[in-house]
Amino acid sequence: MLVAAHQSLGDRKLLFNTSGQSYRAMGAEAVKALTDDEALEALAADGKLIKRPFVEVNSSTYLTGFKPDLWESAFQG
Repeated sequence: MLVAAHQSLGDRKLLFNTSGQSYRAMGAEAVKALTDDEALEALAADGKLIKRPFVEVNSSTYLTGFKPDLWESAFQG
């Protein structure tokens, strides 16, 4: 699911909880230096690194963080 979310969002930065302790412990520069595969492995290994809320709207749409306008448009019915 993380791979699909990364492909959908286009920027792995959108997957990371940059305010969390795990991210701060790694350091922004260390995260930037990771390859995409390494970044996805880190996210899979430590759920605290993942920006929440994290929602799969459908197989090609993912939402991370709470942005009311995006959530409203994604769930309008």
